[in-house]
Amino acid sequence: MLSRGLLLFLHATREMSGYPRRMFSLFRILDRVVEVKRGQRVALLRDGRFSTLLEPGKHSIYKEDGMIELITLDILGELKPLLPGDPLPLDLSGTKIIEVETHERVAVLVNRLYTQLLSPGRYRYWEEQGRLGLLRFDIRPVPEALPADDPLPLTVAGLYNTTAHGDPVLLQNAGRPIKVLPPGRYRLWTGSPYHLVPIPKTLVPINNDPFAVASDDAEVVSIGVHEAGIVFVNGVLQQGVGSGRYLWWKAAGNLEVVRYDLREEPSALPPDDPLPPAHAMYNVVAAFEGQAVVLCRDGLPQKSLLEGRYRAWNGSRWSLKAVPLSLQSLDVAPQDLLSRDQVPVRVKAAVSVRVVDPLRVLGQPDWTNQIYTAVQLAMREVVTGRELDGLLAERESLGTELRDRAKALLPPLGISLEVVAIKDVILPGEIKELLNRVTLARKEAEALAIKRREETAQTRQLANTARLLENNPVLLRLKELEALGEIASRIDKITLVGSGDMVKSVMLSDLVKAREE
Repeated sequence: MLSRGLLLFLHATREMSGYPRRMFSLFRILDRVVEVKRGQRVALLRDGRFSTLLEPGKHSIYKEDGMIELITLDILGELKPLLPGDPLPLDLSGTKIIEVETHERVAVLVNRLYTQLLSPGRYRYWEEQGRLGLLRFDIRPVPEALPADDPLPLTVAGLYNTTAHGDPVLLQNAGRPIKVLPPGRYRLWTGSPYHLVPIPKTLVPINNDPFAVASDDAEVVSIGVHEAGIVFVNGVLQQGVGSGRYLWWKAAGNLEVVRYDLREEPSALPPDDPLPPAHAMYNVVAAFEGQAVVLCRDGLPQKSLLEGRYRAWNGSRWSLKAVPLSLQSLDVAPQDLLSRDQVPVRVKAAVSVRVVDPLRVLGQPDWTNQIYTAVQLAMREVVTGRELDGLLAERESLGTELRDRAKALLPPLGISLEVVAIKDVILPGEIKELLNRVTLARKEAEALAIKRREETAQTRQLANTARLLENNPVLLRLKELEALGEIASRIDKITLVGSGDMVKSVMLSDLVKAREE
């Protein structure tokens, strides 16, 4: 076998041509053999500096002075930004440097086909990749509708997003509306201050925006200090607005603003009033047979309104108060009292009232407390002036007295006491047990009296029957025969023990005759 040194010598001799190289190869030592595949390049660096670029094929690397470093480059992949300190020269043969500014994005087209999108930076392009085409995009101008043959994909993550709009769309710059763009496809670059939002269908407040002015795309709407505005878009109610300045984008539809003066006194609404019955900006109240409506100014009642519907705007000095005219029940708490015979009882009253003067009622906001106090005082007078037996016996009839006493204690409130009655009388447990005993004894005495009365009537009836039988022997005999017949019907067999004369004494023949008769 040949030695390693001899093999190295033969290899070096084959690689070199001419006598000087053959002689020099005796002093070179092979380091490695590098195979560069197609689509790759290998940059050879000595002591960190670029030395040469290895083309596809096999290459022998010899040990010489300095440190050798090999960097494999994939030239058919995507373009990658050059890092600081890249060892390859910028004017490297077979390459081209692509510069992308901060405000730019560059689309790379190879053989007219999109391959990638470049962010700001430097990129090296290898001619072996194919015919290169570059499309530069400036992200600073206002977005425009994309053409139908736009070569870029809809979205590239982290770089841009494309949206399609079938309706006009509002362009904003850092949140400030700029103008209305027609329907179409638009590309928004990442990092761009522009945004696309749907056109608002409402008035946009612009009180603190000095740049919001009327233009071809928008108009400014002003609502006075003492006004409220109702916005209709294409004939449909959209919103209600207070005083201020607003911007309206014309592409949102046909605008109509109906203004209302908040200083005017509310009047009855017409049947064809265009506003809905409920809205956050106003309150609608109806006056009818069972409900009165009081007009108030600065919270003070002014007058009762006739039947109809009325509207009061929020923020106005006018307001509407609905007062029910139907019968209302008041909840009066039970009261612990002592009857005249010093028996503790708990009494609860039932109270029903009706409003007869709405203006006076609204002038007395605590009228319920006043009625409550008057009923409690009247109930105290009624209960403490009667003994327990009278209170229990006359509970249903005490309502009139209780109502009269409560009315006498009430000031003019515009309220009519319709019903005042004692609803419940609750006794302590020992008193209730004692009354139960009395009731039980009374019922037992009544039952005993009824029993004695029935016994007396029965005895009197027997005496009358005996007197009748005594004066009429035939009737007596019939009663005897009836009794014997009833006895005979219950007896299957009769056995007589004795002489034959006993049979005659029974007088069966008489019994048979009596039955035939």
